Amino acid sequence: MEVLRVSLRLTTCFLASLCLMLMGGCTKEISLDIPYEGDKLVLFGVLTPSEVVSVRIGQSVPPVGEHRFVEVREAVVVLWENEMVVDTLAYAGTQTYQSKKEYRPRIGKSYRITASLDALPLLSTEPVLIEAAPTFTGAGLVASENENQRILTAEIENVLSGEQYYELKVEGVSGGQAVWVSPENLNRPMGSSVPCEFMRSEDQYLYEGHCLGNRTITQRLLVPNQGYNSATLKQVPVDQFRLRLRQVSESYYRYYTTGTDFGDVERVFQEPQNRYSNVTGGYGILMSYTETSRIISYN
Repeated sequence: MEVLRVSLRLTTCFLASLCLMLMGGCTKEISLDIPYEGDKLVLFGVLTPSEVVSVRIGQSVPPVGEHRFVEVREAVVVLWENEMVVDTLAYAGTQTYQSKKEYRPRIGKSYRITASLDALPLLSTEPVLIEAAPTFTGAGLVASENENQRILTAEIENVLSGEQYYELKVEGVSGGQAVWVSPENLNRPMGSSVPCEFMRSEDQYLYEGHCLGNRTITQRLLVPNQGYNSATLKQVPVDQFRLRLRQVSESYYRYYTTGTDFGDVERVFQEPQNRYSNVTGGYGILMSYTETSRIISYN
């Protein structure tokens, strides 16, 4: 019987050529016209009574073509309180403009920002109100079925007059240092959704108070006795929990509930998202919050 011998090198070359031909046959050039409204200013700002007014200002760039970074140093950025000019912000580096007078927002006042630069359109935000600090009506820990976990309950006073929005963030504390913890939300089964509530992350929760309708918002969480120290990259025992409660502006609530931050890989498979904005003549968001906190001992 004769055996047919074929050179391995010849076989490899044939298969490589076949693959190249198939790939070439599937290639199709398409022309896509991506709309661009022209260069505009971009603003990101969060106002709170505990901090000097500071916002970030950048500039949009075309979605195609050569990538370029534009550092906006010469913008005229004006702070308005109840429609009266109270300060002009100065460039402080790294795309940041800060109050020259070290001005801090005041509770009960409304603020907006305008920004202009050369021939670009005037950027203007809608006013945001600095609300009064929110109130805990109760908070505590009780034992759970697992000795390594506790059930944490936080009760928030819900002011039903007007539209109210809240955010609760849970932090572990170990030896006086904040550590990250991953609670389980007992208000809802895993993967389900609850009207008027939004889980921003595993340790942050947003509530639309006037939508919930109750005078008390109750959040129940299953919390661990271990936390993650980002500095040492180690698990550490938790001896306290810090509950950070914020009363936030509508723009804060809408911004974080209309868009989700994905990783680089996940972003490829997500549908385009229109994130909430309260800016005209440009892009971005101006938000506000007031905060109170409470410490609870683990034991």
